[in-house]
Amino acid sequence: MHFLSPRRYLRFLLIGLFVSFVFTVAGVQAVPPETKKPAVPEAKSAGDGVEIRTIKYDDLVKQVKAHQGKVVVVDVWGPSCISCMQEFPNLVRLNKEYKDKGLDCISVAVALTDKDSADTSLLFLRKMKATFPNFWLDEASDFWTAKWSTSSIPMVFVFDRQGRRVGKWGHEVDKEVDYKGVIEPLVRKLLDEKLAP
Repeated sequence: MHFLSPRRYLRFLLIGLFVSFVFTVAGVQAVPPETKKPAVPEAKSAGDGVEIRTIKYDDLVKQVKAHQGKVVVVDVWGPSCISCMQEFPNLVRLNKEYKDKGLDCISVAVALTDKDSADTSLLFLRKMKATFPNFWLDEASDFWTAKWSTSSIPMVFVFDRQGRRVGKWGHEVDKEVDYKGVIEPLVRKLLDEKLAP
């Protein structure tokens, strides 16, 4: 068995105290790796004006209500939903064409598989150049399917300037998502209502 001499022990003790002092002055704290938690960013952004924010359902409702005074189109989609991604360019086009006339578009991405995430959604949103508000709904699928009375997406909601829901499209409501034939004409009608005396 080997023991440290008193001189060596004092030397290690002083070195340890000095290192602790330096870390304390520098603001570095020794935290075991298992207790470190990465900071959760408020929004994931690509730096090109496209970003996605993680949100809970109640906060999503508040976000939609905050757009009262505008006509609002909310498109619910998923990064692994092929029909969602085929319809999504219509939302981008609608936004470009009518945003200066009083339309606000919002996209809400949801998880259908374990591979779906805010990151995979952001990749698609960047490709689409979706510069309007984009949200990742941080809720289990059984929660949002119950809230929206659906079992599938895509799903589109339209709200008038008073914040009232005036349309819902998706498989469960027997009204397929049809931007060009149904949703866009309704948006135009709702935008024109403000102009009427």
